[in-house]
Amino acid sequence: MNDEGSNVQEDFTKLSTEEKLKHKNWNARASAYDELVKVFSQGEPDDVEFKKFAGRVKDFVQDAHQAAQEKGVDAAWNFVDNVNPALAGKICPELVSGIVAKCILSNRAKTKEKAIEIVMLYFELEKHEATLEELIKGLTNKSPKIVSGCAGVIRNALRLPFRSAERNGTVRSGSRLPFRSAERNGTERCTVRSGARVFGSKYVSIKVVLKALPPLLSDRDKNVREEAKLLMTEIYRWIGELIKPHLAALNSVQLGELEVEFAKLKEKGEKAVPEKLVRSQVKAAQVADNADGQAGASGDAAPEEEAEEVKPEDLVDPVEVLKTLPENFSEQLQSKKWTDRKEALELLDTNSNHPKLMEGDYNETVSNLKKVIAKDSNVVVVALAGKCLTNLAKGVKQKFGPCASSAVPVIIEKFKEKKVNVVTVMREAIDACYLSLTLESITESVLEGLAHKTPSVKAETALFLTRCFCKCNPEDLPKKLLKVYVEALLKNIGDPDASVRDSSSEALGTALKVVGEKAMAPFIGTIDDDLKKAKITDYCKNAVITAPRRKAAPAAPAKTEAPPAKAADAKNVKKPVARPTAAKAPAKAAAEVKKPPSEPDDDDTPAITPETPSEQAPRRTVVKAGKAAPAAKGKAAVVEDSGPNIIVQPNAKKQRANDEKLLKTLKWSFQTPTKEFIQQLQDQMMGKDAPCFSSNLLAWFFSADFKNQIKAIQALQEDLNVKREPTIAVIDLILKWFSLRFFDSNPQVLAKGLEYLQLLFAKLSEDPVYQLTDGEVNCFVPYLLLKIGDPKDTVKVGIKNIVQQLCSLTAPTKIYAFLADGMKSKNAKQRSECIDLATWVMETYGMEACVPSPEVAIKLVSQQIGDRDANVRNAALNYLLFAFGLIGDKVLTFTKALDEKDRSMLMERLKRAPKKAAPEVVPQPKPHATVRPNPKASIAARPAQQEDAPQAVDIPDSASDSGASTTSKGSKGTAEATVAPRAIKGEQQQQTISRPATVTIRRTAPTLIPISEADLNAALGEVPIPKRSQSMAAASSSGMTLVFAGLLSNSPGATLQALKKIDDLVSKSVVDPTVSRNLSELYRHLSEVLRKLYTSSMPNYATNFQHIAACYGHVLHILRVLFENPRHADQTNALILSDLIHNLISTILDRRMEAMNGGADIVQTANVITLRIVDNANRTQIVCASVCLLRQLLGSGQMTDKFLDLVIKVRP
Repeated sequence: MNDEGSNVQEDFTKLSTEEKLKHKNWNARASAYDELVKVFSQGEPDDVEFKKFAGRVKDFVQDAHQAAQEKGVDAAWNFVDNVNPALAGKICPELVSGIVAKCILSNRAKTKEKAIEIVMLYFELEKHEATLEELIKGLTNKSPKIVSGCAGVIRNALRLPFRSAERNGTVRSGSRLPFRSAERNGTERCTVRSGARVFGSKYVSIKVVLKALPPLLSDRDKNVREEAKLLMTEIYRWIGELIKPHLAALNSVQLGELEVEFAKLKEKGEKAVPEKLVRSQVKAAQVADNADGQAGASGDAAPEEEAEEVKPEDLVDPVEVLKTLPENFSEQLQSKKWTDRKEALELLDTNSNHPKLMEGDYNETVSNLKKVIAKDSNVVVVALAGKCLTNLAKGVKQKFGPCASSAVPVIIEKFKEKKVNVVTVMREAIDACYLSLTLESITESVLEGLAHKTPSVKAETALFLTRCFCKCNPEDLPKKLLKVYVEALLKNIGDPDASVRDSSSEALGTALKVVGEKAMAPFIGTIDDDLKKAKITDYCKNAVITAPRRKAAPAAPAKTEAPPAKAADAKNVKKPVARPTAAKAPAKAAAEVKKPPSEPDDDDTPAITPETPSEQAPRRTVVKAGKAAPAAKGKAAVVEDSGPNIIVQPNAKKQRANDEKLLKTLKWSFQTPTKEFIQQLQDQMMGKDAPCFSSNLLAWFFSADFKNQIKAIQALQEDLNVKREPTIAVIDLILKWFSLRFFDSNPQVLAKGLEYLQLLFAKLSEDPVYQLTDGEVNCFVPYLLLKIGDPKDTVKVGIKNIVQQLCSLTAPTKIYAFLADGMKSKNAKQRSECIDLATWVMETYGMEACVPSPEVAIKLVSQQIGDRDANVRNAALNYLLFAFGLIGDKVLTFTKALDEKDRSMLMERLKRAPKKAAPEVVPQPKPHATVRPNPKASIAARPAQQEDAPQAVDIPDSASDSGASTTSKGSKGTAEATVAPRAIKGEQQQQTISRPATVTIRRTAPTLIPISEADLNAALGEVPIPKRSQSMAAASSSGMTLVFAGLLSNSPGATLQALKKIDDLVSKSVVDPTVSRNLSELYRHLSEVLRKLYTSSMPNYATNFQHIAACYGHVLHILRVLFENPRHADQTNALILSDLIHNLISTILDRRMEAMNGGADIVQTANVITLRIVDNANRTQIVCASVCLLRQLLGSGQMTDKFLDLVIKVRP
């Protein structure tokens, strides 16, 4: 019997683990769990066993038998603890959900404890968002035990026990580990004890928890109420009085109980700090311990790091302000009645007085507020406008930078106001604006304020500068910036006005406190008056600097496995590359870093903050001979990296793309970059086996100092000017790094970055053209377009140039899709610029570039006609006007859903559009003779390419129809033309067989037969000249260009769609004119598609035969239709035919066709097409193509006897 209750012992040893997991007998399943514990605990994170059982782990914790469930939970814990974090995160939601449903209610203490450990392990792996989401769902469960259990788990995440180390079964009493320390051999393991704190509010979103707690405080179950109260008290310990607004809905009894608990915490004065490192910080702690000469798991206390301050905006959802304003808000602010202006501003003040505001386009609103502040005569209205500006700056924060920058000079100018209440509001407004700015970005405005003719403006500007200095670290005031401000302040310490003198002295004293005497000595030394020096010194002593000190990043310890080298051999010591670390280390363990000789000994370079990945930048270190003692203390001498900036790692780029495709790494997609993406980029730059960049370049990439970032861009530019191949090998990483820079506010980095990017894409466009992959486009273009609305013209022009360059490096349809997304932005400038660029794409590549279809594209743009911003409206109307020139009345059909106002605006614009004049017919001089070709004329056909000059071969005159151009040379009797082969893009250029560079055509002068003008006119009569719309012709040509680009796309789907489009055009009773005008180019592209099919696609025919067969079918059908018509077949030349015949014969002789479904039909069709070429193409060109092909392939070792035989048979 195999049922659950059977006590009969069966032999399960012959069953596989998978069979045991499915077995009805719980003993079999328990046995499988035991086996998996061993497998998981001893395996490597990326072992196939983890992937094999990943989908079953959720079932382990939900086993119906309690004894088996206990073992299943143990197996699940080992899985999560040892697997690659990416795979662990993938199963996180369903695994935690199973734990909430089945384990929290368990009567077995070990099962419940181990299950909670799994949940905490997910917090340690930084999968806290998905984990917390499942726990919050548990708070709404119908079972009170599950609700109280989930509340307790959340509280434990804030207040979780440390782990005690057990070595060989002996527990160290009181030991506290900063991280999990479990060794693969089982010599050390970790268990959970109760009574200590771990992760804190950084990994448990208090905002999310607070929303779910109030209903639990009034729950019918006593345990639920008690657990909710404990959790609320724990939250208070982290955020203090900020919790009060979230308790407004509670009754007086509940509030009274909580106040009692809060008071107890106040009496204790206990400060909440996170005391547990997550997994990403483990490695850094190990390195720090090793640098201090201690073992990483010696039992020392975890580093006590300061708790991150929780701000009010972290606990609330953003509020939408702009939608609450009336449509006539701008008109109200311009009203002659001050009461109307006051009411409008009071409404804005009420709606914007919130700690967190939703991002949006505040340009128009801020512009209106600036006008009120600068020009309104009513002080009440001015004060209200200043208050509204303060609310917006505080609520939007960093994204308010562009608006804040434009508001600063207006506020400084208003400091001349004598009313104290207005000046006070202006102080608050400029301080709020500074939250999203830097001292460098407001230099011009501040210097103008310090040099203002009004004393009050100079004094208030100096006081503002003092407040800014108080928020600075020394790294924020490099020498150049410090010099600019100090020199302006020194001029004012001798001002006749006392308030100006005092405020300027206070600013100088604060700067002295920030940067130190050494940096200020050159400036203070110029002051002759001792009283002024003493005043500055007094202000320096009393200054309070509120900026948190940035901790210097510890240097990676030098490798000391090898014995110290002798002094004579010190030069031969190899420099090991240190891998980066990811966590904050104790201050006592920070390694001392010496500056390289190439760097000046000043304070220009800031210390890298622990909060940024800059501290993880690797440095190359050298173990110096005879310096064993300092090395043991963790000091490492940093030497200048003299190697290449870019280190090419074979196949590394392909591996990164595969990792992202298989979800081993995060997909590069975000609203704002988080630390996970920054850390991932740095890990990728470091590489799995070796770094992709030099240590110096890596340090500059992730430095907090913008000057170092500019150094990185300059280094990349130097490398690109020398050779582009190394840059192409890491172009995905470079584009990702630049996508992060678009979220920075430093104008110098942005300007330098755009300069480099334009150079980069220009280099990629050189022959052979490098086609960007979808991943490279997707990780860069969306973030580039975020800056298209920048107020600076240089930025907008640079980005427009880049977008236009990108259209030649990838399918224009992809770029258009991103532009369409940009049209939906809340930023009006971004919308208008995206519409302008979309118009350019449509003008250049035709309506077919407007994806997903012209109708959808036009409908999207037409919605912008009624936009509040004039630039958006004009851009949309211009787009529709140009579309009307391409497709005519279809535009009106697609926009019939517009309201009456918008439609009338569109119709008015179409009526006012200038009419395009018909192309003027230039009168030609009347001929005086007819021209007849000389049958004995000869031209020199091009042979195969050789190192010496091409040899001439006499062929008939009919070859002039094959695409060669001729130029008449008067009466000398000969004509010559040089035809250069078209540039072949990308991979095609590298693999296409070499061809001759030129063709020299010689013709015998034709015989001119005299004829009278009257006889000629009578014979010719009037010949009507058909007219064709220039816009439609351009559209057709650009459309075919787009289709041809699709043929050579790296995307199989795009290639197939292009083939279908062309197949439809040639399958008509009369071949479409857009095809017949471009036959030469079409033949060339189809030949390249054939080559790519048998070289790149056929190796994978077993898994992709349907796509391959479809592509072959379309290509061969197109060729068959065209070459069955002698007129179409004649529009080829020897170069095209040589390539085409080569690729057709390669297809015929491909042995893999025998194993592929439909392969025999493909071979037969290719054979028929080859015969049609022989029958209908220009015979001379066929002969030249055959000779050319034979000369190129004979002796190359690549031609079989069968191939040679078929080539020889290709003759007319």
